[in-house]
Parts: sequence; C-alpha cells; structure tokens
Amino acid sequence: MTSLPKPPVYKADTIEELAVKVGMNPVKLRATVDRYNGFCEKGTDDDFNKPKQNLVGIEAAGPYYAIYGQRFSEGAFGGLRINTKAEVTRADGSVIPGLYGVGDATSSMHRQGELAPISELTWATATSYISGGNAVEYINNPEKAGGRK
Repeated sequence: MTSLPKPPVYKADTIEELAVKVGMNPVKLRATVDRYNGFCEKGTDDDFNKPKQNLVGIEAAGPYYAIYGQRFSEGAFGGLRINTKAEVTRADGSVIPGLYGVGDATSSMHRQGELAPISELTWATATSYISGGNAVEYINNPEKAGGRK
C-alpha cells in the first residue's frame, strides 16, 4: 500500500494527474473510470450490479478529488453481554428485564467467539431490529415477553 502524505485530500485537473498524486497507475485509473462511465451510459453495472438509479457517471472535466481513508474496526471489546433476543445479561447469564443492547456496545460477543458479525454496521442493524421488537413486546406485556430471535 502506498503511504500518502498529509493532508489526505488531493485535487487535480485530470484523472491521470490525480492518479500520479496518490501513487496509482494513471493508465489503470483512467481505464477504471472509463469502464464505470460505460456502465452509467448503458444503465447496467456489470461489476457490482449497482441499481440503475444509483449509476452516476464521473464528469469529463475536473477538478477531481481523492480522499485517503483507512479501514478499521471500532468494536468496543468488553461491552455488554446479550442473548439472542438482545437482552442484556448479568455475569451469571440471567436477564436484566427490559434492558436491551445494540451495536458496538455489545461488541464483547466478537471477542468471546459466540458471534462473528460481518461488520459493525450489520451488527448494529441486526441488534437494533431484534432489540426493538423485543422491547416493544416487553413494554406491551412484560410478563410474556419472548420476542424475536
């Protein structure tokens, strides 16, 4: 991976100039942009099946920008422990009634090997859905709350 200098935002008048500034092969970047623009023109993304309404071509005239980013995991290893209903549990495994955990606050499950979420966003979405349904059920009938799994 090319190490880029700070600041991590680059501006250039052409695609090829931008490629050089960020340490990419200008011929390959131009070919990639041309391929993508071709998908936009025909309304079909052959690489990623992007929906037609989301295909927006890259303009023929600059300026162009590149922003350097880096992938990372932001799990809060050591967070709340939850069960399959997203109910927060005590150290002995008993449920704390009416308390639900979602997202990174429950990332302790990554470390414990119980679950391996695809991403933090997927994990946040899934636990929000599960806990939301169960919380509504608990509010409406706390004695019989069973809910979604």
